[in-house]
Amino acid sequence: KAEELQKIPVAGISVALQGQTSGVSVSQTTGAPGSTVKINIRGISSINQREPVWIVDGVPASPNSVNPNDVESLEILKDASSAAIYGSNGANGVILITTKKGVSGKPVVTLNYYHGTQTVPNRLTMANGPEFGAMYTELQALKNPSGIPEQNRIAAYPNTRTYDYQSLPSYNYQDMVFRNAAIDNVDLSVSGGNEKMNVYFGLGYNNQEGILKSSSFNRLNVRLNADYTVNKWFKIGENISFNKSKTAGWEEWQYLNEYESPVVNGVAAHPYFPAYDSTGNWQEKPALSNMENPMPGIELLNKAFNRYEGLGTLYIIIEPLKGLVLDSRINSTLAFTDDYDFSPTYHFGEGAGQHSEMASITRNYGKTFGYYWQNTLTYTKTFFGDFNTSIMAGYEVGESKNERAGATCRDPYTEAPEQWYFNACQDDTTLSQLPTGSGSESSKMAYVGRINFDYKSKYLLQFNLRYDKSSKFGPEKRSGTFPGFSVGWKFSEENFVKTNVPFLSFGKLRYGWGTAGIDAISDYAYFATVSQQATFSYWFNDNSLISGAGPDVLVDQSIHWEEVVTQNYGMDLSFFANKLNLTVERFERHNNGMLVRQTLPGYAGWTVRDVTQESGGVDSRPFVNIGNMSNKGWEVNSGWASSFGKLKYSANFNYSYIISNVEELGADSIRSTGGSQGISGYICRTEEGEEIGNFYGFVVERIFQGSDLGTLPNGNQGITNQPYVLSTKGDPVYAQPKAEPGDYKFKDINNDGKINTFDQVILGNPHPKHFLGLTLNLEYRMFDLSMFWEGKLGQDIFNAIKRLGYNQDAQYNWDVNYINDHYRQEDVVALDASGNTIAVFPANEDAKYPRLNSEENFNRVCSFYVEEGSYVRLKNIQLGISLPESWLNKVTLS
Repeated sequence: KAEELQKIPVAGISVALQGQTSGVSVSQTTGAPGSTVKINIRGISSINQREPVWIVDGVPASPNSVNPNDVESLEILKDASSAAIYGSNGANGVILITTKKGVSGKPVVTLNYYHGTQTVPNRLTMANGPEFGAMYTELQALKNPSGIPEQNRIAAYPNTRTYDYQSLPSYNYQDMVFRNAAIDNVDLSVSGGNEKMNVYFGLGYNNQEGILKSSSFNRLNVRLNADYTVNKWFKIGENISFNKSKTAGWEEWQYLNEYESPVVNGVAAHPYFPAYDSTGNWQEKPALSNMENPMPGIELLNKAFNRYEGLGTLYIIIEPLKGLVLDSRINSTLAFTDDYDFSPTYHFGEGAGQHSEMASITRNYGKTFGYYWQNTLTYTKTFFGDFNTSIMAGYEVGESKNERAGATCRDPYTEAPEQWYFNACQDDTTLSQLPTGSGSESSKMAYVGRINFDYKSKYLLQFNLRYDKSSKFGPEKRSGTFPGFSVGWKFSEENFVKTNVPFLSFGKLRYGWGTAGIDAISDYAYFATVSQQATFSYWFNDNSLISGAGPDVLVDQSIHWEEVVTQNYGMDLSFFANKLNLTVERFERHNNGMLVRQTLPGYAGWTVRDVTQESGGVDSRPFVNIGNMSNKGWEVNSGWASSFGKLKYSANFNYSYIISNVEELGADSIRSTGGSQGISGYICRTEEGEEIGNFYGFVVERIFQGSDLGTLPNGNQGITNQPYVLSTKGDPVYAQPKAEPGDYKFKDINNDGKINTFDQVILGNPHPKHFLGLTLNLEYRMFDLSMFWEGKLGQDIFNAIKRLGYNQDAQYNWDVNYINDHYRQEDVVALDASGNTIAVFPANEDAKYPRLNSEENFNRVCSFYVEEGSYVRLKNIQLGISLPESWLNKVTLS
């Protein structure tokens, strides 16, 4: 319900959907203000396009164009037949939004204001100064058992070295980079009209600070809806919206990059070293650390992403004959982006320190224009009093164009913000990056048809058919035909049900089947392109090697639409005068002919360049329709609403279970992706017969103990209680030959006496299987209370940041959990350069984590990094007081 969404103070309508209905998964890439919101309806239907289509007031539109306060109703189409009519747009579900219209009568002015604070409730448990110093001293004692050299003492500020780690100061960098961030929402609307004309005006402003300093998001939404009834058979209207947004902060890839992320720098910075010197200037990082001081990056940041978007829709509705309605809607979108990144001059630290003697300005501009025109003709007729029929035919056409250009210049004559443009640079020679530009365009058209038939509103039948064409495919493969149908039976209307089940208010069984297409590949994917690359070299007659141009990619001009086939079985029930409602649905969705990149065999005469392995960002593997995948699951929605005296109460619960399966990937039946600095190998693996994007690696079986030691063939002591194979001499060759007590023992999955890639298995999956949502409402007299709970179960997290907190070289701060519970076979005695005891670290053979001073434990993808990601949390709680109407009437409020 729209009123439930409006209770949740968020920056956009997309985030507000989280947990509100079954089968819908909502997540943000980074959680930063204005970050990308990903929505999956009933799982992932393709490795290409996963997002649903948004239909606002009957036409495709961006969710950014909608202020949650302007929403009158919202409906999510998930079943086969209802979404199939949207063709290529509806393969991943459809979100229908109807915005508010004017209401006849006196103008009504509504003002809403919300203010809140965001915090980081649970911060990472990183070491303070003395804790870090203790761990560093133990590490040096392991490396230098006869005494820690003076030059290896910890370097404290200012420029002193000490063995006395207990005296080290503590600086909490998480307190420095994070903050309590404010969020403000203001909504103003005016609604009014008369018998002929209705007008609605909405104005919304959202300002959200990021919990990470220097990050923020703000957006202004303006909407004007008007409709005019010319006469009883002719109506005209328009919906105009404009939104302006600004996202300040880092690009999303920087949040996700371990060495560019300001969050990681703040977490892993050495805690004994101050961010500022005694004069308030920034400090360089200590020589021991691999983490930059995060504060210069935060305080110098001048990067923002501006977007301006206007959307206009004009529609006419004509009913020339009774039951015959012509609906024609045309909408146009014009969007501009203006992104800038200004890097000033700076200098901090001693001597050369860290510095930039020349400022730079980077600006990128973009423009997108598109239109979509829809025309439908619908005829509705009732025959013989009981047979209801509706026939619809339609035509749609649309086009989209986008352009982008940008450049970087250095050494502007001023650093004033109002001069962050290229004309501030000294001359053309200061352009450090030549202007770049790109553009593309695409178009679609479709014919649609639908027939609805019912008898006495009990027996329901619907057929629909859509014929789509897309410019993204070659001339011979642009079209696709996508049919669908559904049947339903309202058995609660049967006399025998009314007689025998009097407490049943409503009952319906339904089945739907439908197809839809996906064309989510880049424009011109069926064209072979040519570019200049250093790898394109040619020998000429004078035996000179000259770089030139060559083909970028191989193409398959027979690529065509992906076809998504969906079927669902459902039952809708209501009991006790509609106080209790229950919906249960089973669905299956199959994607046939999924477009995937295909590796070619060497004998094809083509050297394949994979963007994950080659520079330049060009993937030369051709797209081929060879992939198949499926999703299956259940959905349950239930609700109860009643009252007891003056107490009104209601509860709504939704649950869904979704599982995906990759059925076919062609020659590349295993596709590995994802990586992390310091961890060897790919993290994720997609293979036939499994879910998409599984975490894949080695299983940690246990920690080797001192009791696992034995005599090696060379007579030395080593770990002998582990898998092995026999050499040609009959000596054992151990699976982990460098292992020592305190190291992880990795599981020999196939029992071949070796630890290699054949022992890697599925460790988890990042996609949740179970989704929960619960809304509770209480109302008593003038008071009301609402609570909203949301949860996801069955998902895992690959916590790559543990690679830093459990490091073996002191280049990053340590996690306190590792400090307090890592393995020691015996006491570790730390001596200074003169042989004096600094500290004794007691043995800990029952430790949870492996020993210090061994890279073998954490440098591979393994189960140590995979954590349970399930959660159930209270998302929103709201207490309200409704003032008596008699009071409000005196001041003309409602």
